[in-house]
Amino acid sequence: LDDGLTVFRWRHDERLSTLPRPAPRPVLEALPGDALPIGTVAGEAMLEGAALRGSGILSAGGTLLVDMYWSRVGTPPPGTYMVTVRFDRKTLDLPLGGKPFPKLTRKLIERLRHERYRFRADHMIHGGLFAPDSWEEGEIVVDNTRIDIPTDIAPGRYRVRAKMVRIANQPNYLLRDFFYDDDSYTGIEIGEVTIQRW
Repeated sequence: LDDGLTVFRWRHDERLSTLPRPAPRPVLEALPGDALPIGTVAGEAMLEGAALRGSGILSAGGTLLVDMYWSRVGTPPPGTYMVTVRFDRKTLDLPLGGKPFPKLTRKLIERLRHERYRFRADHMIHGGLFAPDSWEEGEIVVDNTRIDIPTDIAPGRYRVRAKMVRIANQPNYLLRDFFYDDDSYTGIEIGEVTIQRW
């Protein structure tokens, strides 16, 4: 147009559309029979159950498939929700048992030995497109994720824990989060795995 206004006309054509097709709601009416029943509040949602796929023996640099099953607790406020899955080595050889500040001691030993005794993998359920504030009461939401095992992880037996957290724009950490391994990201145990170096 002469006055500088540009007008576009939208013509939807399935053959030309690059938009993803709507996916079916990833919900179940009941927990699958091969999942470990948990039924405990894990942060911002109820962790109904979980299943660690595979033999339970992983290699550093490998992957682990984890299925988790969530349901809502109350009426979650709109927001950004993240699932955090953490791996903690069950036995640690720390000087003085890590006292007085286990997290700082562990991090120092990890740096000196060039290996890790803990790691965390975070993800949003279905890429953040299906957060708890859009769940219906009574739905069991399927959360399938693939976790990459770091190459510098120390071999050993690891406890696997999961938790759903609501992400704040400006997180407020507790003082203990800086000094103790039992911090804000400590979740509910969903299983154990052995990690080896091949």
